[in-house]
Amino acid sequence: MAVKGIKLGQVWRQDSSGQDYLVTKVYSEVFSQFAVLRPAEVTAPDAPIVKVKVAKSGVSVRHRRGYYATDPENWKKASGEDLKNALARNDADSSSVLFYARALPPSPNSEVKVEFLVDTHTVSFGTTNENQRYCNLEFQVQAYTQDGKLAKAEVQQAEAPLKPETYARIEKSGLPMPISIKLLPGKYMLRLGVRDNRTGLFGTTELPLNVADPTK
Repeated sequence: MAVKGIKLGQVWRQDSSGQDYLVTKVYSEVFSQFAVLRPAEVTAPDAPIVKVKVAKSGVSVRHRRGYYATDPENWKKASGEDLKNALARNDADSSSVLFYARALPPSPNSEVKVEFLVDTHTVSFGTTNENQRYCNLEFQVQAYTQDGKLAKAEVQQAEAPLKPETYARIEKSGLPMPISIKLLPGKYMLRLGVRDNRTGLFGTTELPLNVADPTK
């Protein structure tokens, strides 16, 4: 079938090899749309299969074979402006990095605590000489008022070597990260994001929040 739209998270299967590929990024340029794929770590026989073909005469698909890796240090040195801008534009559908999140209602005159739980299978880990694993993540919380104005933003980096037993635990349960943000009483929409600084990939979502007025 012809593809009506390319979306992040789609699984594509190559007919000749049967290899599954995950759509990790999508770019639009005038009348063209480009997708960045990476081999899926596991096959997905039950996932919806998308077959790409050209339905319009005179149009062809350009592609190249192989995996073209980028130096992780280049992504590490790059800023998180891409994630910041995605949250500001309300592009809350990026799913290259998956995570759960919840905002705990604050007690009077205290900060809102946002708890992240990152799926470690969607971020990149390196290995140190001591056989420890490490990742480099950026967490962002942007709080918007009901009229769409940015009230407060918090950014926090996380990088630490993990012992084998610690890595084995978070691989099963997820990587937790709390972020605190001070907000006045009112209703907000929290835009949350997690960026893998080793690859430049990120995930975003939204979370409504009501901060009660302690005087009422």
